[in-house]
Amino acid sequence: METINLNEIWANVLKTVKTDYIKEEQVFSFDAIVGNSKLKNINIEKNSLVIIVENNFKKNIIESEFINQLREGANKITSTNYNIVLFTEKKYKEFLKGKNDNGFENIKPQSDSLNPRYSLESFVASKSNKMLYTAAMSVAIKPGNNWNPFFIYGSSGLGKTHLLHAIGNYAKDRNPNFTIKYIEAKDFGSLVTKAAMSKNAGNRLENIKDEFANYDMLLIDDIQFIQTMPKVKELFFGIFSFFIEQGKQIVLTSDQYPEELKDFEERFITRFKSGLLLSVLPPDVSTAKKILKNKIEGRKDFQIDSFDESALEFLAINFGSSVRELEGALNRIILWTITNEDISGLKLENVTTIFEGMYNKKNNLSAKRIIQTVGKYYGITENNIIGKGRTSDVMLARHISVYFCRTMLDLSLIDIGRSFNRDHTTIINSVKRIESDRNENQDLNIALFEIRKQINK
Repeated sequence: METINLNEIWANVLKTVKTDYIKEEQVFSFDAIVGNSKLKNINIEKNSLVIIVENNFKKNIIESEFINQLREGANKITSTNYNIVLFTEKKYKEFLKGKNDNGFENIKPQSDSLNPRYSLESFVASKSNKMLYTAAMSVAIKPGNNWNPFFIYGSSGLGKTHLLHAIGNYAKDRNPNFTIKYIEAKDFGSLVTKAAMSKNAGNRLENIKDEFANYDMLLIDDIQFIQTMPKVKELFFGIFSFFIEQGKQIVLTSDQYPEELKDFEERFITRFKSGLLLSVLPPDVSTAKKILKNKIEGRKDFQIDSFDESALEFLAINFGSSVRELEGALNRIILWTITNEDISGLKLENVTTIFEGMYNKKNNLSAKRIIQTVGKYYGITENNIIGKGRTSDVMLARHISVYFCRTMLDLSLIDIGRSFNRDHTTIINSVKRIESDRNENQDLNIALFEIRKQINK
């Protein structure tokens, strides 16, 4: 295709965009920023239009303000579904020297890697995770407008990955043209490390930055895995900063609170904490049962009415500390039923047989152990927690101890009350106090996260 045809095509695209896809008050800025851009190449194999812009300043503005409109206009004129790839003239020349095939593999947005199985609707949120769920929904509805970055932390197996994919899927459903990237931090680390060791390391690292910059939302799982990789961290910091500055949404997960990530420099920690930090907490018994029922109902080899309620209760109590543990327990039951085809239903005696010897350790968890763990965290004796003292630190430790007894143990309100020498009304008030304060007190969330880790050791 001759250059004159490329010029004509691009002129028609710009005219169409101004007429059909941008507001009247944007026309002046559109002409100023995009007016001198050129269509350099049409790569049919890579399904992309290569656009040359004057400088990185204009490139960044186009990517944040006009890229979707340009894509729509180009596809209307060419009757295709092309991606738009932006270069400065200098970068394009460097790129051609480093690649014989124009290097599109690392420049245009690749597959978003989202798992369609995960949705916000299928995430069963306990009372303790209601605020987290609401925040995830808000970020998915208006990416970049509410909390950016959105940092989710919590132990393995509690649903952090589920939430990442769910946020991406929800945002994608609302806007199919929205480009989203989910990636595990360890895979990002491998990608950068491999590029840094190649012959054209400088070009390849820039290509990675350019590819990621083309996405509208970035979802990075288990960020703790790159904290000991200096080159990876440096490249990531550039991408991270670009996303924040351009108002593009970034969501991170970690199994640690930011300040526990000791190998990240302070500039990372400060950035991680500049948006919204929320922990994902283990499900209580009733929520664990709901999760278990959902997973059973999603299988073809089981019917929910095959399980006695007491069997479900047993599984929720003994294996409900994480979603992953519940899945493991369910898989063990499936394996057992394969060799016991004559079993018409799963009763409590069947389930206790299947898991014989596996849950005794869990049954050692008691109100006393919870009280001792909370007391150790705050430097308060067990006697003070269950006593009559009403200083603020003692009251907080008491409320938290009651809260964990209620959410982690299969005990009635009356039984919990006996452990604290209090009636069931006081127990209810303590639980409600913690649930309410969690919504506004990030220090309390951190404390709950740390104490629960100690209890589960």
